[in-house]
Amino acid sequence: MGHFYWTRLTQKKFELYYFSEHFKRCVKINRIINILCAIASSSSIAAWATWQQLSFYWGAIIVISQLIIAINEILPYQSRIKILSDLSAELTPIYYDMEKSWYRVANGSLPEDKIYDICYAYLKQWNAIEEKYFRDDCLPISEKCKSEAEKQKNNYFKSNFDLEEE
Repeated sequence: MGHFYWTRLTQKKFELYYFSEHFKRCVKINRIINILCAIASSSSIAAWATWQQLSFYWGAIIVISQLIIAINEILPYQSRIKILSDLSAELTPIYYDMEKSWYRVANGSLPEDKIYDICYAYLKQWNAIEEKYFRDDCLPISEKCKSEAEKQKNNYFKSNFDLEEE
């Protein structure tokens, strides 16, 4: 029975790390887009003033960078940054409550039906929060994020529970 609970616990820790990796990815992409557009726009304005004969090209670069900035506003990265930040803030306390309950599950003092009740109560809370934030969007599957989240989860359980995830 403890295995059932342990599996849910480790899966939820993985999900928290996965959301964190996606958050970092979205911040990085958004930052790169903004920096490239700022550099293109600024350097084009400076170059336009210096080299009037190529003003059409510099003007085109400015227009393209402004277009990318406008499109960036509707790309999912900015909204996902907020969603993932808020989502993690709501899910983390649930995870810590699950982890705290693990000690009661692991010592064998709870009957099987009580373990299921505790586990499903947490899963119900967790799913309600995920549905609230992913109603209009979903995260794309990223193998890089999955791999990093898996490593972080395994390290967490190895160092905090003195074992590796089963």
